[in-house]
Amino acid sequence: MIQTRNNLIKNNKVALLAFESNYSYCIKIDAIAKYQTSGKCFELIKSLKTNKSFDCKGAVVLKVKKVQEVC
Repeated sequence: MIQTRNNLIKNNKVALLAFESNYSYCIKIDAIAKYQTSGKCFELIKSLKTNKSFDCKGAVVLKVKKVQEVC
């Protein structure tokens, strides 16, 4: 995740696409990302059952700016 952290420091604007399983519907989410190594969000991510076997070093927290339907 070192590369992810470095990339987010250089450019924190991100876009995510979310699809229905058959691709009949999708949305684009534009957001500002922040890499956190402490705090409430980091501790929440670290405490999740699915993350117990990982050495959690950081969490990427998104502030959603725009959501739009794209297909």
